[in-house]
Amino acid sequence: MATIAKINVIAGLSIIALYGLGTLHTLLNSYSPEPSTPATSGTATQLKSDRINVSDPIKTAHVSSEAALGYTSNYGNLPSSLVGTELNVTLQIDEYGQLIISDNIRLIFDYFLSTITEENFDLIDLRVKEYLAHQLQEPALSKANAIWQQYVSLKKSFIEFEQEMAEHFTDRSDQLTSSSKAHKAQTYLELLRLQLDRRNQLRAEYLDPEVNDAFYGGEATYDEYTYSRLIINADTNLTQEEKASQIQQLQQTLPEEVRQELETAQLADTIKHNTDIILASGGTEQDVETMRRNMFGEEAVERFKALDQQRADWKARVDSYLVQKDQIMNTEGVTQEERHIQVEELRTSLFDSREQIRIKGMEQSRSDA
Repeated sequence: MATIAKINVIAGLSIIALYGLGTLHTLLNSYSPEPSTPATSGTATQLKSDRINVSDPIKTAHVSSEAALGYTSNYGNLPSSLVGTELNVTLQIDEYGQLIISDNIRLIFDYFLSTITEENFDLIDLRVKEYLAHQLQEPALSKANAIWQQYVSLKKSFIEFEQEMAEHFTDRSDQLTSSSKAHKAQTYLELLRLQLDRRNQLRAEYLDPEVNDAFYGGEATYDEYTYSRLIINADTNLTQEEKASQIQQLQQTLPEEVRQELETAQLADTIKHNTDIILASGGTEQDVETMRRNMFGEEAVERFKALDQQRADWKARVDSYLVQKDQIMNTEGVTQEERHIQVEELRTSLFDSREQIRIKGMEQSRSDA
């Protein structure tokens, strides 16, 4: 059973998605691509008014609430999109019984809100309150419920916010059509700055300061870094070397943990880029080893070999799983629910809990392609 665990990953400017990252990076001629990070921004989970009705039809649930939540829910099983997941996030209290504010709270909210296209909001609201009541007692419970109401209000506000920004962008689109590359880049940056400021304003308006910092503090820091990086890349008066130097200095302003993650990802990108060049030009695995040895030394070469083998083993396991999964899904005379159960059992038998999270992400990408 896959575990939904807290992952300390900072999301990068997911609000840019309204315009398209590709457009921005092309216009700004960026120095080097930023490693991709999972989006956890405040972009609205759309709590559409036409779904806030308990009588609305919902999809057939296939997930045991006891397996996913650790208890039997009074509101039935969970939607099929949560197959293979387990919400085992623990909320903490201090010595006085007060709730300790952390991003774990947001993780719980987002877990249930992720089913908004399958269940109406009133039902999701009941599920969240039930989960909180299962974990907490007063006074922590009242605090958690109050934060939930703040979070829902924030999410709803983002619907209007996104519509407002879309209209604003549309109003400027005609001007952009005939604009120069430099003017387009400047306009996009102005709109992005407007989005960042308005988004931060809404977070501060709807969330208590402590909650806002716990939920979005790290993300806001990274967003400002990313925005500043775009500004540097848009400066046509700077050479590529000067841009690289300023970006490196900017990176030093990030928290240590985030900076290390960025440096590791950038190093991995460099290694992959160099490896691709060697192999594309007719080089051999021995040439790749030489490159690695020159960059990191003999001891690192052995670690790379072990890593390559692990990746090969992983690919083989995934390929085998996908073949077996396809066989199950194409089996005649078996209901769709039975097929999903068999696939879940197969996934559980072949992968540990962390690997199952990775596999589910791969499967989602595969189905969206």
